Order: sequence, then C-alpha cells, then structure tokens
Amino acid sequence: MSAPDPPPPPPRSAAKTPATAPPAAVAQVALPLPAEIMEMADAETACTYCGVSYLILSRMDALQREFARLERELDDRKQYAVEKPALEAELDQAWGAVKALTSRALDAEQERDDAVSANVMLRKHMGISAAALTQRSRNLAALEAAREHIYTRLGSARAEVRALKSVIADQRRSIVQIVAECKSFADAAVQQVVCDLEAKAQERLRGQHAELQAHADRAREVDRLQYQQQLQAVDDRCVKLERQIADLKKERVDTEQLHLVEKEEQASLLQDLDQANQETRQELDQLRTERTAFAAENKALAGRVTLLESILGRANMDLDQEHAAKRAALAQIQQLQDSLAAARATQSLSVGQKDAMIDSLRQHLAAAERDRQSLARDLDETVVAHQSRIADLQAAFQQKLAAAVAESGTQWRAQCEKQVDVARRETAHAVRECQRLMAQVEVVEKEAKERMCGEEARVAKVGEEGREAMRKLTVVERELTKARHHLAQLQTRARDHESTIASLTAAIQRHEAAASQRDLTASRDAAAQCQRDRAAWAAARTALEEELQVLKDTIRHECAERVALVEQLDALKEENMRRGSADSGLNEDRATPHHEDVEVAEKGPVDALAHMFESKMGVASAKKAQKLRRMQRRT
Repeated sequence: MSAPDPPPPPPRSAAKTPATAPPAAVAQVALPLPAEIMEMADAETACTYCGVSYLILSRMDALQREFARLERELDDRKQYAVEKPALEAELDQAWGAVKALTSRALDAEQERDDAVSANVMLRKHMGISAAALTQRSRNLAALEAAREHIYTRLGSARAEVRALKSVIADQRRSIVQIVAECKSFADAAVQQVVCDLEAKAQERLRGQHAELQAHADRAREVDRLQYQQQLQAVDDRCVKLERQIADLKKERVDTEQLHLVEKEEQASLLQDLDQANQETRQELDQLRTERTAFAAENKALAGRVTLLESILGRANMDLDQEHAAKRAALAQIQQLQDSLAAARATQSLSVGQKDAMIDSLRQHLAAAERDRQSLARDLDETVVAHQSRIADLQAAFQQKLAAAVAESGTQWRAQCEKQVDVARRETAHAVRECQRLMAQVEVVEKEAKERMCGEEARVAKVGEEGREAMRKLTVVERELTKARHHLAQLQTRARDHESTIASLTAAIQRHEAAASQRDLTASRDAAAQCQRDRAAWAAARTALEEELQVLKDTIRHECAERVALVEQLDALKEENMRRGSADSGLNEDRATPHHEDVEVAEKGPVDALAHMFESKMGVASAKKAQKLRRMQRRT
C-alpha cells in the first residue's frame, strides 16, 4: 500500500522572518516601485545624478533575494543529506522489526496447524471403532445391491424406449413415403394432362393456320364466281372452329375436375396428417400428465420441456398458417376460373363480331353482284342500240362505229377489272380479320395456360411448405423425446444421489455424535486464539509496511526537490554572473557605500538559509519521533 507523497516541510525561518525579507540596510531599495514606473522603459527610469535605472536596480535586488533564498534551501538540502544515513538506519531497523513480526506470525500459524492436525488424529483414534466399520461395510454393500437393481431396471426401460422409438420411426417413414408417392403421382398426372392438352392445342392450331393460309391463297386466285363458295367454306371453318373451341372448353373443364379431385385427395391426406398429429398431441398430453408427478423434484428441467412444448405449438400454428395459405391458393384458383369464364365470354363476343363482319361482306358481295347485273343490262341495251344504228348508218359511219365499239369494250373491261379488284381486296381483308381473331384466341388460351401453370406452381409451393412443416414437427418431436429421456436419466440420478447422500449423512452424524466434545471445544478455542493472534500480527505488519512506504516516499520527494533546487541555483548563478558582467559599467559610477550595502545584503540571506535548514531539521526530527511513537503504540 503506497501512501501519497507528503508535502515538503516549511522552512523554519518562515515562522521568524520572511525568507525574502532583505536586511535593514537595503530596506529602502526593496520597496516596490509605482505602476507607472514599472510600465516605463529602462532608459526612461534612469537616475538624473547617477544614471542608474530604477527598474534595473529593482530587478537586481529581486534576483539577490531569490539567490539568497535558494542558498538557504541548498543548505537545508545539505543538512538533510547529512541526516539521510540516520533515516536509512531507522528504515533498516523497521524492516528488521517487520521481518521478526512476520517470522513470529509464521511460527504461530505453524503451531495452530500442528494443534489442528493433532486434534484430527485424536478424533480419528477415538471415533472410529470396529462396530462402526462393520456397519459402514454393510451399508456400502446394501448401496451396491440397490445400485445394481436400479441399473437393471434402467436397462430394461431403455430397451423398451428403443423399441417404441423404432416403431414410431417406422410409422413415420411409412407415412412420409405414402405422402411422397401421392404427391409424385398427382404431379405426374397433372404434368401429363397439361402436356397432352398443349400438344393437341398446338397441332390443332397449326392445322387451322395451314388451312386458313391455303384458303387465303385460293381466295386470291379465284374470281368473283368462286367467292361465294369460299365464303361458304369460311362459314364451315368458323363452325368447325367453334366446335373445336367447345371441345377445348370441355377438356379444360375435365382438367379442372381432375385438379379438384387431386385437391380433394390432398385434403384427405392432410386430414390424415391432422389425425396423426392429434394422436401425437394426445400422447404428448399423456406424457405431460406423467411429467407433472416429477415437477416438484425437477423444476430446472421443466422449463426446458415447456420451451419444447411452445416450439411444438408454434409448429402447429405454422401448419395452420400453411392450411390457410392453401385455402388462399384455392381462392386464387377460383378467381382464375372466373377470369377464364370472362375470357370465354370475350371469346364468344369476338366470334359474334366475326359473324357480323362476314354478314357485312356478304352484303357487299350481293351489292357488287347487283351492280354487275345492272351493268350487263346496260351493255345489252347499248349493243342493241348500236346494231340498229349500224344497220341504218353502216356505210357512212363504219369507222366511227368501230371506234365506239372499241371504246365501249375498253370501258367495260376496265369496270369489270375494277370490281374484281375491289372484291379481292375485301376478301383479303376478311381473311386478315379471321387470322387476327384466331391470334386473339391463341393469346387468350396462352394466358389461361400460364395462369394454370402459375396456380400449379403455387400448389406445389404450398405442398413443399407443408412437407417442411412436417419435417420441423419431426425434429421437434425428436428433441422432445431426447428431453424426456434426459429427464428420466436425471431423475434416476437424482434419486440415487439423494439415497447416497442420506446414507452418508446418517453415517457422518453417527460418527460426529461418537466424537469427543471436550477435545473438540478445546481445539476450537485454540484455533480461534491462533486466528486472533494471526490477525493482530497481520494488522501490525500492514501498519509497518504503510509507515515504511511513507518514509520511502518522503525520502524520494526530498531528493527530487534537492535536485531541482540545485539546478535552479546553478541557473541563477549563471544568470547573476551574466548580469554582473553586463552591469559592470553601471556599478563603477556608484559610491563605496553601495558596495557595503551589497555585502550586508549577502550576509543576510546566509543567516536566513541557516534558519531554514534548522527549521527543516526540526520538522524532520519531529516527524520521525511521531512516526516512531505511532509504531510503538501499534506494536
């Protein structure tokens, strides 16, 4: 324990005369100068008669007083260095006393240990007898027999637990295998149906596209006479497409029914799983009732079992959430079916638009046919008129008639070609509209297939989540089984330890009752006395160590101060010598009494330094005596 560094003792001269007080001869020079003079420059404060600056003279006086004070402190340090061997000798004596006290404390502790060992040996010789040894041997034999019996029962119980675990594991594996087979069969069936539907739809669409393309090519090559037959073929094709769309709708309904059947099968499997979980919960409830009987003896393990039950509850909640997710998926499937019905309605609407467009085309063709017939009638009338005119003016107007006939034929051919081009353009437009409608039907069917695939993916995801929940439930059940097994082992060990502790406690009590109370009391008193003596010696030793540390700190502090003062004194001496050499020119003009005053001032600090050393020596001696008295009182 290290004590704080004590402050250095004040100089003795401080109580009598101040260390910085100059003698009476220089009292007038040591007076403080006014503030106005202190703020002036050195040249401005020079004396009119002698030329010496008041500021420089004041600084010289202050340096002389500081030099005198440092000399006194140096003398004090020298005196302390003279007294240091005596202090070190006292320190060595204190260390010797501490060592002696320590050796005495060790001897007392050794005596106490010897007394305790002798007391123990006496108790052993007096307490142990042949009858006690025989009884202890019998007790040990009974304990060994009981332990063997408990180990036998524990082995049979472990065998039964292993058999039950194997049966439960077989059942769980069979259930998991059945569920996996059902899921794989359902996935394979759904995938096969989807693939067949896609293949059929693609084949039919390709065939329809090829037929429509051929029909469009034929429509470009035929004339107006074959246009009605082409329209009839288009009508037949539309009817066929409607039948095919109806077949596709029927197949889609069949597929949806298959999905519903598979969902019902999955629901039945989930019900079976719920029933198995219910049976497991019943078994868990039965095991909880069995565990309640041991709750008072195993409170620490009950917390862990409760934690596992909470984990199982959370797993059941997760399973319920998965069921809710499945129900949400079914609702989404229903929404998809509704959207499919809306798409079908839109498709039927598009078919109606197509029929209206075909009717409009038919009306245009009928109007074109009427125009052609009217043109034919006009042509016949014109021919008759020309023939009559040719008969009347055949000779005079032969060239003009030939030109008129040629012009009329050219106009008729141009009009016919124009009408044929218009009919062909309208036919091509009708074909393009049919192709556009078929493309819309394909897009709608593709979107329906994509939605169906998305719903199947969601159903598969829900099934995967259900399997993950089953795996979590299996892990929780396994942890619960391990915890129960560990609980049974700990309960068995606790009972064994309690029986062993009870038997040993009874034996110890009997042996303690047979021991001698009188010797025990005497040994206890001796031990208590030794403890008290040891505590007293320890306290004395601690006090001596503290005093020794204080002395060391004081010596260290004084040595550091001495070194610092010596350094300051050397620095002041050097500065004084420099200032003396600088001011030698000024001192030559001063009178002889001034030198006498300086000599008197130099004698004053020497006396003050001597007084300071005397005061420090007195304080150090007083402290040393006080410490010695305190150490004597403690010892």
